[in-house]
This record gives sequence, structure tokens and C-alpha cells, in this order.
Amino acid sequence: DSYVFCDIDGDAYPECIATNGTLSYVLTYREGKSVESNYIATYYPFYVPGKNVFCKYSEIINGSEVKIREDRYFYEINDNGSLQIIGSSTGYFANSIRYNTQSRSDTSKAIYDEYNDSFGDLVEISIEYEDTYRSIDAACDAYLSN
Repeated sequence: DSYVFCDIDGDAYPECIATNGTLSYVLTYREGKSVESNYIATYYPFYVPGKNVFCKYSEIINGSEVKIREDRYFYEINDNGSLQIIGSSTGYFANSIRYNTQSRSDTSKAIYDEYNDSFGDLVEISIEYEDTYRSIDAACDAYLSN
């Protein structure tokens, strides 16, 4: 029921993030038609402007508001408009602290941070109600006015 636009893949055609506050979808434009790339669900969406990097981030917090796990899934939008995974990482913070990347298990925090940073400077795509638009036309107008 609300929308926001950003150019994730840097092709001058912005992607539309459509959300109802719980579920969100990335919609892109390919060969004259709109393509639904993927849904975000409980993840926070980020992207690297102009670099075709989209990141779904989630964290698990316990009852004491302490983060016990975080997950990052890095994607690019491929030629047919689908999100294709290009990397992932997980940090565990409960009991024994450990870090994993797509190619390394139980690695150091420095390697974990370097791996995550290698995708570029992430910018959050806010899907909060007050940061989105109730109509796709209003979202498009807001994007074009920037």
C-alpha cells in the first residue's frame, strides 16, 4: 500500500520498492515491462547507489534488546530482472561470538567487516510508512524531484 523509488542497478530506470509494512517487493524494468525481482519479508533493504548491489539485512534481538545474530544477503539485479545472490555473511553474538562469510566459516571480525565493506557503502531504503508514498505516482514524482 506504499511505494518508494531508487536506482539500485544504475541503469537510469529506478526500481520500485512496494511495501505494506511487513512484506516488500523489488520491482524493476526490463525490456519494456515491469518485473518482480524478489520480496524482502522481514529484512531491511539497502543498496549501493549506481553499483547494482542490493542487500537484505536482518537481525535477531533477544528479550533484553541485545543483538544475538545478524544476516546480510548481497544481490545484483541480473539481465532478466531477478535478484541474483553475490554474497552473504552472518554474525553470531550469543554464547560464543563468531563470524561467517560466504567463503569463510568462523573467521575474524576484521575479515567479516572487510568482506561486508567490499560491496560498497550501503544506503538504507526506508520502507517506514512515513518515508514512503501512498501512490506509485507520488513516489515517482518524489524520485524525479531529487
